[in-house]
Amino acid sequence: MNTRTCTIYIGTLEVLRNRRRFQQIKMKRRQWLRLLLTVLIVIFSISFVVQMYIYSVGNYIKSKPMKYARRLQRNTPTRGVLIVTNYRSGSSFVGELFNQHPNVFYTYEPLVPVDLQNMTSIVDTLRSTLSCNFRNLTEDNSEIDKLKWTGQKCVMNNICFRTRTKELCSERFCAAPISCAKCRRVETHELNSICESKAISATKVIRLRSLSILETLMQDKKMDLKILHLIRDPRGIASSRKKLNNYNDMVGTCARMYNNVNLSLIKQPEWLKGRYKLIRYEDVAINPIKMVEKIYDFVGLDMTDSIRKWIHINTQGEISISKDARLKKMFMRRRKLIRIKYQQFKQLVLSDAYTTVRYSNATWQSWRKELNNSDTDAIQTQCKDVMKLFGYNLLHPETKQLVDFRILNPLASFDERTLTV
Repeated sequence: MNTRTCTIYIGTLEVLRNRRRFQQIKMKRRQWLRLLLTVLIVIFSISFVVQMYIYSVGNYIKSKPMKYARRLQRNTPTRGVLIVTNYRSGSSFVGELFNQHPNVFYTYEPLVPVDLQNMTSIVDTLRSTLSCNFRNLTEDNSEIDKLKWTGQKCVMNNICFRTRTKELCSERFCAAPISCAKCRRVETHELNSICESKAISATKVIRLRSLSILETLMQDKKMDLKILHLIRDPRGIASSRKKLNNYNDMVGTCARMYNNVNLSLIKQPEWLKGRYKLIRYEDVAINPIKMVEKIYDFVGLDMTDSIRKWIHINTQGEISISKDARLKKMFMRRRKLIRIKYQQFKQLVLSDAYTTVRYSNATWQSWRKELNNSDTDAIQTQCKDVMKLFGYNLLHPETKQLVDFRILNPLASFDERTLTV
């Protein structure tokens, strides 16, 4: 091979080598461009998704500001509502008005596992409940041990009466949410988290003997607490207790009602002013929508269509097995034992001492048929001052006043602003 041929061959190889190098460089550039484009698309997509999420959350918060009020304003005092009443005074219905509201976390009787002789323990329990700072219920609690089976359920669920709090019967915790069955234990951090997501924490107690115990709690600047004091005609309370064979006399009950109202509305201490409201069960039963609007206005809640519907169902004697956990459980248990029809079950529910479903306009006077003359006389003698104070007319059994509803209405007009002792 001569020199000229070698030169041409070498030159050709060099050209091919340069072309290949150029193509490799070009390919690498294309790869980098594709990678850069992919990165830009990903960044743009993430940015778009984040912006849409922020926009949607912003709109949701605007549409339901109360639900996220506590979450967005950590420095504001915790809003709490404490329903104080006596045993068999209609408090389950009033408490359920808060349980049904979407902006409320409601708990039922938190003082059950508490030593009622220990005032500090009572206040601490109410503070932790109403400030969404729940604590573990441990098996070494002597008060829980006294409750036997109820206490075991409290420890097992880490909260007492979980079926009374609708959020704790949801699909998040229960395999059968409608009947609140097959539920796992609720951890303390979960209780606190759910409670904090609501605008208000509410609870109902029948074991609080005196409102004066609450003074330190009401003066806590970290708490924005309001008290609903529910009272009922002593004759109605006695009649309801007799159905459960849990009635002796009304002296202690009436004394407690009198002392609490004397403190809150007559003496009017500074720590209760503007934060206490007295309501009569009978007024709620006769005109539920109007009274519930007043209650919600006092605590800072809005009335919703779903609440109106719930009130109508539960005050007109209507029942919905598919939507009520307790009723469904009760119905299925009865069906297993005996063949029972819906109408028979409805009458059974309406006669149940613990149901919130009533013909409310008739129920508040049912004691007139259920109490005998001697019981009525005894209660009116024991509770004469309290009944006069709250606008409950005395009926005289020797006449037809007790059985003839046309003769005398046992309920007089009432305005807490005009109370005098």
